[in-house]
Amino acid sequence: MIASSKAHTPVTAPSLAGCVAFSPDGRRLATSGGDSVVKLWDVGRFQEVAALTGHDGQIYRLAFTPDGNTLVSASGDTTVRLWHAPTLDEGPREPDGFPVLPPLETFRFFTLQVLGTAQGTLTSEVDVERIDVTAVDGTDWHVQLQRSFDDLEEGATYTVRFCARADAASSMFLAAHISDPNWRPIGLSEKVPLSNGWRTYQYEFRAKEIAASNLIVFNVGGRTGTVWIADLALTRVAR
Repeated sequence: MIASSKAHTPVTAPSLAGCVAFSPDGRRLATSGGDSVVKLWDVGRFQEVAALTGHDGQIYRLAFTPDGNTLVSASGDTTVRLWHAPTLDEGPREPDGFPVLPPLETFRFFTLQVLGTAQGTLTSEVDVERIDVTAVDGTDWHVQLQRSFDDLEEGATYTVRFCARADAASSMFLAAHISDPNWRPIGLSEKVPLSNGWRTYQYEFRAKEIAASNLIVFNVGGRTGTVWIADLALTRVAR
């Protein structure tokens, strides 16, 4: 998704915002108000230099990375977006509009669903999701890690790639579903072997019968123990 731009309009000061963040060099200010737009300001010139769109909910947290090159925004739509935020030019600003700042990546948070009499917990360890299954009831999908992808296209082919390990040799079931009460599959169904060491896995599938919200699901409730999953990526395959 590419952030939209708008015409260059000097203003006297940033409007009242719900949250703000200054860049490490103190020359840029990121603000958000009551909507889903993040605005980037040139503090020295009191000018808005970018309007970043893409979130579907109100922004509640903004921060620059220590090098000042990336702006992070967190929203009520349960996504975190990372935006390129280059330093400002020292010379006069070109009058041909705002720079277009595409997000580096969009993260959809993982959730853990536990059903029946099974028991499990999810812990985020930096960039790794840790699932501890403490009780099973004979149905592996009664403990499942989920991640939502909303931008799938009907009939397109995708590659799903991730890293995983377990505390003992075992397996888990990987699937893609429409997020509705019927849990209809949309083309991905794989049994994934796990070992005590990290391995990289890659599977290809053709999306079918997609909906507004689609889930990549890891069913880990086949045994008690711990499974770690990291670096999940979904990529469309060019045909």
